[in-house]
Amino acid sequence: MKRLSFIILIFLASSLSAIDFEYRFLIMDYQKFNRIDTPLNPENVFKIEDGLSVNIRSLLETKVIYENFKIFFANYGFMPVKSNANYTNRILELYLNFKFGDFSTAIGKKKIIKGRGFLISPSDFLASYFSKVKENEIQFMEGVFIFQSYYYSDSGSFGAFYSPEVDFTNEIFTRYISSTQKQIYGGVYEKDFDFLDFGLICAYRDGLNFGGYSSFRFFENFVFHFDGAVYEKKKIEKIVKEEIPFVGEIYSIEEENLLWVPALLFGATYVNEYFSFMIEYYYNGGGKNWLESKKDISNAINSFDLQNPISIKNLGTSTAFVLDSSFIELCKHYSFVRLYTSKLKNTELALNLILNLVDYSGRLIFSSSYSGWENFSISSEVYFSFGEKYSQFGLYGENGVNIYFSIVI
Repeated sequence: MKRLSFIILIFLASSLSAIDFEYRFLIMDYQKFNRIDTPLNPENVFKIEDGLSVNIRSLLETKVIYENFKIFFANYGFMPVKSNANYTNRILELYLNFKFGDFSTAIGKKKIIKGRGFLISPSDFLASYFSKVKENEIQFMEGVFIFQSYYYSDSGSFGAFYSPEVDFTNEIFTRYISSTQKQIYGGVYEKDFDFLDFGLICAYRDGLNFGGYSSFRFFENFVFHFDGAVYEKKKIEKIVKEEIPFVGEIYSIEEENLLWVPALLFGATYVNEYFSFMIEYYYNGGGKNWLESKKDISNAINSFDLQNPISIKNLGTSTAFVLDSSFIELCKHYSFVRLYTSKLKNTELALNLILNLVDYSGRLIFSSSYSGWENFSISSEVYFSFGEKYSQFGLYGENGVNIYFSIVI
């Protein structure tokens, strides 16, 4: 019996030595400069507290690897400092990945990111639209429950995925794991060459979605990339006005279903030993008719009367119309410019510009990162919005600063 126990201890010790543990912890101090004098908040009707709105975000990632098996876990925490809201946390990812020969399978809650766009990747059907401009934002994106399998060969990689419909009612599940999720299934093909890589993806979720992405090197210093998609069905919102006798105009938001909507992104990057320069153009076929909507919004703001309930309702409708949309989904045409360097020792600097090509408003973001310490780095970013009063980013009026602390073990 003692010999058997000794053998088991030797086996466990050798197994544990073969297990690779990786931990990463990130904490983010997110400070937004709230302004009470924005066009969408006349006379501070929404009771916004002026000044800094301090929020703390945290991200804990754990990776356990043993031979061909990998378990990955990511948990997100959020704590508003200045308000009375409670600390909340949510599991972003929790999945098992295992490989056998030329096959790889993942099951659990997982992020699926395939596209090549920096501003946005239309081909990322399984991801909510988000901006990659703030590099750390992608880390806080939530995954989906999925079964995914890949086969790798000399002809390329072939993948299939299935995401079941989920509708949890248990309070613990909805708070910490997930609430609802629509059924999605599809496939992907990817192939890499010496100077070119590309992928094709299709998925069914309330209709067929087709997409593709590619990047290729031209000469030594130029890299071009493409990311596009066509959606069979896409819903967009529009402001509708109704004239009611003795009351006046009442605004409401209605959804409109579009068929076979394209979304295309083209980009080019110049790279040398000192810096890189990127420019992208994004066409959003599902964008709103912004110039027409802006007239209704400006009318609601200019005619605002705190003593008139209809006026307050119209302003609330206009505010929801603007703020409920992702800021790169509101219009049809956007451009993105990025200047980046890591030439300084242990330091990275980037200047990013998002420009709405319809009303020429935008957001400027300056970011920096220093990693001169072992297992520890600190990053920061400062962003400003600009544009005339009733432009997209003029209505946002957002300015802020973010500070990130990252610990990797």
